[in-house]
Amino acid sequence: MRYYTIALPFFLFIACSTPDKGNKTQIKDSTNWVKATTTAVSSVDTNWVTYTDTINIGFVVSFKYPKHLFAEHFENAECIGKKIKMVDDGPMTTMDCSMWMDVISEGNVRPIDTLIQYQLQTLKVNAEVLKDTVVIANVKGLRARFCDSKNKIIVLRQSVYFTKNDTFFELDNDSLSANDFEMFVKSLKIEK
Repeated sequence: MRYYTIALPFFLFIACSTPDKGNKTQIKDSTNWVKATTTAVSSVDTNWVTYTDTINIGFVVSFKYPKHLFAEHFENAECIGKKIKMVDDGPMTTMDCSMWMDVISEGNVRPIDTLIQYQLQTLKVNAEVLKDTVVIANVKGLRARFCDSKNKIIVLRQSVYFTKNDTFFELDNDSLSANDFEMFVKSLKIEK
């Protein structure tokens, strides 16, 4: 059995910001260099690759994602999506799934109920929120599934909220399949 490993190191220039993703005026003045690598998982699972990123606030994030997509570090987030042409200082992906990170002591973290209400407002249909607890990156988190109010089997969007290493994490899944998002969640590692 052959195992192929691909290592593609690259450097990204990023700016850290608050969780208000749409308001570019809140981007902080400080910038940081981030080193990220992508490697193939193995020939057994050739449809998935592992992404590893060293975060400037003192930990390493790694996760698996579908090989046909692209992963990047953008502002204070890890993003997975289809690769797109970067415009100005915008993302290089469609941000189908993103994990936003905010240092709790900086005071930028909003209450989870506020974040859930924001998600409900962005949906174009009537949705109901189903909440449960999940284990993610070896800690407990709150999962909010936004389901069609007429048919609760249809999940429109999922978010997972948790705290680790004095950092608040918000995972937003806009368009990965349920199976791909589950694989991403199960593979997520955050280590000091």
